[in-house]
Amino acid sequence: MTHRRAYSAALAVLASAAIALSLIGCSSDNSSGSGGTTTLTYFAWDTKPLMQPLMDEFEKENPTIKIDYSFAPPQEQYNATLQKRILSGTAADVYMIDGENRTALIDNHDVTDLTDKPFMKNIQNGGHGNGYDANGHVYGMNVSSWGNGLVINMKLAKEAGMTEPPKTWAELLQLCQKFKDMGVTPVEEALNGNVSPILAALVGAEFAQEGGDPDAAIFSGKSTFAAQWTKPLQTYNELYQHGYATKASVSIDPSEMVNEFANGKVAMIVTGPEQVAPIHAAAPDLKFEYMAVPGPDGGQFYAGSASASYAINPKAKEPDAAAKWLAFLSSAEGAKMYNKQLNAITTTTNFKPTVDPSIQTMADGIRAGHIYWPVIGWKRDQQALSNTLVAEQQQLALGQLSPAQVAAGLDAKLKQLG
Repeated sequence: MTHRRAYSAALAVLASAAIALSLIGCSSDNSSGSGGTTTLTYFAWDTKPLMQPLMDEFEKENPTIKIDYSFAPPQEQYNATLQKRILSGTAADVYMIDGENRTALIDNHDVTDLTDKPFMKNIQNGGHGNGYDANGHVYGMNVSSWGNGLVINMKLAKEAGMTEPPKTWAELLQLCQKFKDMGVTPVEEALNGNVSPILAALVGAEFAQEGGDPDAAIFSGKSTFAAQWTKPLQTYNELYQHGYATKASVSIDPSEMVNEFANGKVAMIVTGPEQVAPIHAAAPDLKFEYMAVPGPDGGQFYAGSASASYAINPKAKEPDAAAKWLAFLSSAEGAKMYNKQLNAITTTTNFKPTVDPSIQTMADGIRAGHIYWPVIGWKRDQQALSNTLVAEQQQLALGQLSPAQVAAGLDAKLKQLG
């Protein structure tokens, strides 16, 4: 389900308005151009070829506004660049807020409160609960969500006698045993630098059954990772204890994983929609489907969260144009184009996205909110805790740590971070 270029131009005495506009267009500043044209600055991590059709349509609908686009790749480089621009006062009117920078941006008042903006009516729950809200206020507008699920080889599934996706964890383990008896690796995931989507989904299912906000309880000191995470860690570890998932998951990269799946060596892999095209390319005749990770008590969850969201700079030079850009992105036409251009699972209330048939079930689950991702749920120190979890889950897969020790390690890291 894890998680974005910077330069600034020192402006000397401006000889003319035209020169000023040219210089500003190359930096992160913005201004109103001559002839009544407004320049809206937009700092993105989606590449320009993907976003250009949306920007063209927006400018067509708003002929007095021109978008000055700049780019940095996600996430580390983007966030570092954004921070430099904010500190230097050259940040764009609109930029991205994600799971790793949200706490700093919100706490430092570097994002505008969008709670009562008219365009938020098109966002599920008005943006509340999307991970980019705090204290009842919403600071990011997400138009899509991402998810990771189990991708299953339907030919092998049929040979194993599967007639419908497993509805409980016990049924999934039974299916894994059948695959193992067939001489096929039941499940493979790429843990090299990544939080396990299977584990995240199991935690999400556990939290949904428990109700309330277990993450908030952990970070307020009312509960602990040991109390909240040990059970799903134990459930997850059964895959490795029984040999259904192997130690290769610690070092394999996603492309290798997809190749093994396409070649029929692995019955199930854990990934997102981004691998649909590579799987089709590697095995054009292979029939496969995405399915949820079933919890011990029957909850069906995916790893995932609201995608990186759009935020408005509280010091934006063109706040009205920024609001119009977000309104366009959340409109039915904007969501339709966003879905087409980015292959995104859009979640606005005014448009249902078109997706590859293999991920339709997952898309429905994502739009219904059956997703969880730790970095979004955690209230602070997301990157440090994520690094700890990644390292410890690898040791769990290798049999070097127990589930209880992983949970205790997260508690120790949280305490160390203060």
